[in-house]
Amino acid sequence: MCACVCLTKLNKAGMEALNRGDYLTATELLIRAARKAEALGSDVLQAKIRNNLGLLMQAQGLRDQAATNFRLAQRHTAKRLGMDNSLYARITNNLAKVEGQENVF
Repeated sequence: MCACVCLTKLNKAGMEALNRGDYLTATELLIRAARKAEALGSDVLQAKIRNNLGLLMQAQGLRDQAATNFRLAQRHTAKRLGMDNSLYARITNNLAKVEGQENVF
């Protein structure tokens, strides 16, 4: 199975766990996905997974950790896709929310 498909499945399973409120499972799955994405060197996958880790941390009230993950997601997105795209805008809005600001985009 392609590594990207495996990563996508881990990421999806992590988000499903988050949506169920199973933060422990979500954390385990998303961290595994983040490590695999980093090993692959895929900035886009790392950005998506870091954004999801940010959402997970935000759901648990861990604002600093959420902001850190959103900033990492921004960097990966900007590096590969630039800043003028829907992924960067979504991440930036998530960061703004966790920092108590209104939507930026």
